[in-house]
Amino acid sequence: MTQEDRIWNNCVERFLSLHSHEANLEASLEEWDHYRNTAAKSEQHAATLARLEALWDLLDHVPRPGDPTKKELQTDTYDGTVPVTTYQARQGTVTACTGTVTDRPAAQRRTLAQKLSWAFPLRRQFAFAAGLAAVFVLVVVALTLNMTGMQTIETDIAEHRRIFLEDGSSVLLGARTVLQQKYSDDQRLILLSQGEAYFTVAKDPMRPFVVRTAEALDVRAVGTAFNVRRAADSVIVSVVEGVVEVQPLAPPAIAPGRQTDTNQTGQPAPTALLEMGQQVTYSRTRPVLTPASIDPDQAISWTRDIFSFSGESLENVISSINRYTEREVVIQDEMAKQFLFTGTVQLENIDHWFEALTSVFPVTVKNQGNQVIIRSHQQKTS
Repeated sequence: MTQEDRIWNNCVERFLSLHSHEANLEASLEEWDHYRNTAAKSEQHAATLARLEALWDLLDHVPRPGDPTKKELQTDTYDGTVPVTTYQARQGTVTACTGTVTDRPAAQRRTLAQKLSWAFPLRRQFAFAAGLAAVFVLVVVALTLNMTGMQTIETDIAEHRRIFLEDGSSVLLGARTVLQQKYSDDQRLILLSQGEAYFTVAKDPMRPFVVRTAEALDVRAVGTAFNVRRAADSVIVSVVEGVVEVQPLAPPAIAPGRQTDTNQTGQPAPTALLEMGQQVTYSRTRPVLTPASIDPDQAISWTRDIFSFSGESLENVISSINRYTEREVVIQDEMAKQFLFTGTVQLENIDHWFEALTSVFPVTVKNQGNQVIIRSHQQKTS
């Protein structure tokens, strides 16, 4: 059983325990304390219980069956001594509920006791309560399978999504982002193959949190907050809180004077330790680990739909923009791709930014069908 399975089972057990006591009007302060303590264990526990609460609220929308007729009372032989499904199988019947589902304000939502305290015989309550329990368990099982079986998470154009991992860590995914999670007993591994993500890592010294990118770069953390962005052929790692270790899977070149750690051979160690407010850009074509100072708030300004860049190639800038716009932006020549851009881009003013681009760089910007074409003045037009 995985850690995620254990969290789900723990939350479901605590949730059902609380509401079972509520059904008998016996929910004690101690039981509520246990419930609150479970929610406080981690963000994942809290998110799981919140999801179960939302599911529980859906039971308010299960329509109330009509009162039994005199004939039904006379022929109802169910006494609760066997499971209702067994009884129905023996009788060749299936309990069905029909009616109109309507929404209810929070103040009118019923407790479990109220949900089952309708004016019909106790035997009918047994049958309907069993039906409700079956529905609840089936949906919980479906949710559990969906969570534990989830290997790949993807976002769409201009979509941001926050997910909570089994260890209590959280990830805010940017648009057009693809990542996979592979947790084991000794490592928490995230594979980021596309896009951008902001990680808030729960502390667990026994299981390092590792983000691996397609550029064969590992970003290791124990308990910290950092941002990883894949842009064109490079990856940008920015530390918002704590310390992370950046390590290529193949030894990179080290910028002279910027790395002082050495291994036993006296050669520079092929890693870089980044602290809060530091950033490194790495690519296979330029495998150099050179930490630079940044404003941590700007590193995650994309979460507010504001994109901040400092000395980045226009190719990198456009690759980020393309994750948020239906119109593909195409740079048609290598010279334009290498222009360095410093500034911000706001999605709501993207057309104005394209216009301003022509006054900053020797380029032309042209709308062509569902594309925006950027080319340098030296590129011959067709």
